[in-house]
Amino acid sequence: MEKYGKSFKELNKKEKLEYIIEYYKFHIIGGLVGLVIVFSLLNHYLFNPPKEVMVDITITAPYLEPQGLEALQTEVREFIEPKLPGKTGQIELLYFSPNNDPQTQMVMTTKLIGKTTTGELDILILDDDHLSYFNENQILLPLAEYLTEEQMTAYAGSVKTINQNGKEIAVAFAVSHDSKIGKLFSKNYEGYFGVAVTSPDIELIKELIPLLLD
Repeated sequence: MEKYGKSFKELNKKEKLEYIIEYYKFHIIGGLVGLVIVFSLLNHYLFNPPKEVMVDITITAPYLEPQGLEALQTEVREFIEPKLPGKTGQIELLYFSPNNDPQTQMVMTTKLIGKTTTGELDILILDDDHLSYFNENQILLPLAEYLTEEQMTAYAGSVKTINQNGKEIAVAFAVSHDSKIGKLFSKNYEGYFGVAVTSPDIELIKELIPLLLD
């Protein structure tokens, strides 16, 4: 109160307001920030919770055509959300390129390993190097578990196999550049389609495959 030379009770309304703002401004700002954070959390988790991802499509590639990717992402969501209220699907590009700096490469690798470890992966389109890793660790389902014979003929022209008990099992196939998702790739990229063994809803994936590959 030294500024005014009198007690708080003796101040007029304007002086009281100036005093409160001057001496409690950090408390006020902190309180407002706290309210914003609380409201944001309530809005995110209570009033508008995010939809659960039922089908994750992860692609390891140096490039995908952005507008086509956005349009396909919308198609995937519109396919899943009416069937399963509160659920959705997503397409995520993990950007792997020879031109990546070491930090970017590490971030992308960590993200892929993390999604593998936590069982978030469903459909994968992998470059040859990452396909080798997934095959070595037997992370992909046999094609016969989710493709019909007609689909095997239509989609799986060039297959990749793993050896199980002395038998070669097809677990991935090259995505045609003429398919809907293949048209998003650069011409010199070859991606291999596979489904993770941890995927919880194979029937939904079976329904989604023609949307991606026709």
